[in-house]
Amino acid sequence: MAFAFTAAERAMIDQIPSSELDELAAELEIVLPATVDRHDLLRRILPAMLERIAEEGLPLSRFNKTDLEELSSLELDALGHMAGHKGRVTPDALIRTCKKACRHYRRNRPRSTMVLILPLLLAPLVRAASASDLA
Repeated sequence: MAFAFTAAERAMIDQIPSSELDELAAELEIVLPATVDRHDLLRRILPAMLERIAEEGLPLSRFNKTDLEELSSLELDALGHMAGHKGRVTPDALIRTCKKACRHYRRNRPRSTMVLILPLLLAPLVRAASASDLA
């Protein structure tokens, strides 16, 4: 079964400039075909983002607090699990857990497109992680 985006996510994805999606794909070493549907591209990008997060951590900072507050408690718990957070997950606690990953990205990937696009994709990323755990 293919991963599906909600109508709100599809509308948000349509607002992301193609150049940023192309940069993100290149950063994650995803080979782009000559023509690609942006939603299909994001379906390929999400698993690669999950791999990067598993290797280098979840780069969320205090600037992402509003995005985290919009998530359900289940989505927050899933992000906390991905970030290696122990205990009750709140936006502030998750941000504290993610500080090390943020420092890593600032030092090693200062122009990372993933850090810029990640807040827009938090809910789809959580669902993709859940789908990959079930598979």
